[in-house]
Amino acid sequence: MGWKEILISIVSIVLTSLATWGVGKLTAWLNTKIKDKTTLSCLNDIISVVSTAVKATYQTYVDNVKGTDLWNEEAQKKALNTALESAKSQLSECSRKYVADHFGDLDKYLIGRIEAAIYDLKNK
Repeated sequence: MGWKEILISIVSIVLTSLATWGVGKLTAWLNTKIKDKTTLSCLNDIISVVSTAVKATYQTYVDNVKGTDLWNEEAQKKALNTALESAKSQLSECSRKYVADHFGDLDKYLIGRIEAAIYDLKNK
């Protein structure tokens, strides 16, 4: 195992830890701001599902190809689609309905949340 692989492993562990901490902080903040329990439950479900999908995709796919010649635009699209499908498969019916009622298109909404989660991972 070369120094690049070791560095990538260390960075992935740190990013996963930071993401978990960030999700906890966001959930705690939402709990103080939103009084409607159904809305709160749906939003917490969305945050948790997106976070899990992004972390799982990073761990099982991105971590293996990032830093290699395989990490290109096509691989990035595949990672996004993998995270999107994972999130959609885990999302509760309540959360799906909440997104449809308040934001419209589920895929578009989840892609935005996934991209935001990735941004947070990169910038913490």
